[in-house]
Amino acid sequence: MKFNWRVLVTLLLVAFGIAATYNLLTRGKVNTTVTSTGGLPDYVLSDFELVALDATGQEAFTVRAPSLVRDELDQHLDLKTPVFRIPPSAKGGYAVWDVISETAWVGSDNQEIRLRGKVVANTKTRDGKPLKVSTEQLNVFPEKQLAVAPVLATVNQPGLTITGQNGLEAEMQTQRVTFRTMRAHYNGR
Repeated sequence: MKFNWRVLVTLLLVAFGIAATYNLLTRGKVNTTVTSTGGLPDYVLSDFELVALDATGQEAFTVRAPSLVRDELDQHLDLKTPVFRIPPSAKGGYAVWDVISETAWVGSDNQEIRLRGKVVANTKTRDGKPLKVSTEQLNVFPEKQLAVAPVLATVNQPGLTITGQNGLEAEMQTQRVTFRTMRAHYNGR
């Protein structure tokens, strides 16, 4: 019997095709879990960067994350370990805010972002000094340039730490922070 190389090459190509298809199907398993409103996702993104626009077509925020699920019912987004970049307002803001958290929920109209779990927001003051807000919950309203922490929140600047026992409200454009109940520590730097 004579050895036929064409049969061997064909069998190897078929085996490679099956292995490649299996790899693609199992590597990027689609998340079909029910979302927070009870619907199934209409799409899922992995390792992405998204630029969300406001009603006027200006950048509301940019977000990078390893996982995004969009609810088909109310069209909100659920994200895992997101990194948000919120630009200054076109109305006169001057500093970018970089915000990270364990999870996030974004409303269908991009008007509200709910960040949960180890939330850290970083920006710079008018004179270029770092400003950091740490909390477990932060609700951001990009178009209004407003951030609200309904729970314990801490603001750190060089030489100063202020804790809002019952949360805080921050005007992102002006960096004016209002504390509900506060405790301050000045270390003289």
